[in-house]
Amino acid sequence: MHWNYLHQRRQNNSLPHALLLTGLPDLEFPRLFSKSLLCLKPDLEGKACNNCRTCSLMQAGSHPDFYQIEPEETGKTIRIDQIRELISELNQTAQQGGYKIAIIAPAEAMQMGAANALLKTLEEPAANTLIMLVSNQPGLLAATLRSRCQKLNFPLTEVPLTAEQQECQQRLLAGLEKLSDGSMDPVQFAATWQKDSLSEIILQLTQIIMDKIRLKSSLKMFSYLDELYKIRRSLNLAINLNQQLVLENLFITWYEYTHA
Repeated sequence: MHWNYLHQRRQNNSLPHALLLTGLPDLEFPRLFSKSLLCLKPDLEGKACNNCRTCSLMQAGSHPDFYQIEPEETGKTIRIDQIRELISELNQTAQQGGYKIAIIAPAEAMQMGAANALLKTLEEPAANTLIMLVSNQPGLLAATLRSRCQKLNFPLTEVPLTAEQQECQQRLLAGLEKLSDGSMDPVQFAATWQKDSLSEIILQLTQIIMDKIRLKSSLKMFSYLDELYKIRRSLNLAINLNQQLVLENLFITWYEYTHA
């Protein structure tokens, strides 16, 4: 769906200069779209030919007009000098004569100074430039950044889950239902997750809550989602968390929300 939409905008020469992509499990979509946008001979659906010079450069990871900005180390931030260097590059003429494209992921990892530095570029974008902010925690981004990007959310129907992720979601959903009807103790439920990745649990729980908000939003749901975003932010910054306590708090809160 989103691919067709962006392809149509490209055909009409009305492609946004900045996108905020949420709900993605990885960077495959923005990288593939970048490749198609830089391709010299895209097909009728806008997909890259994989044979031209620019496709070869993308496959080799050496296209001079494509930039991917991320923390230099896992759990670290995106520094202001990384963004300033990117801005300098984006202000130059494209070496291949087409688009200049940047992917910033995860966008919420940008330091405040880095986000502020990027803001001016989003306000006054250069021609034929596309900046894609990838974030599954858009609430952590400054409203000024979000307002200058067109948001595209990728629901589960567009981002298939792995078997392990599906199993994780099913366990969480079943447990949340038992917490809601009082047949499961929050502390005991938290103890059943000690062998699982906290990051994956929070990711799938975030998706579940987002889906529930789409069906019926409430202040309590948004408050719960905010707590999940805070935990994910801590995990992204490599802050050591006590998994049992984190999950106990989340499941006790869920129990209290559904029994208020």
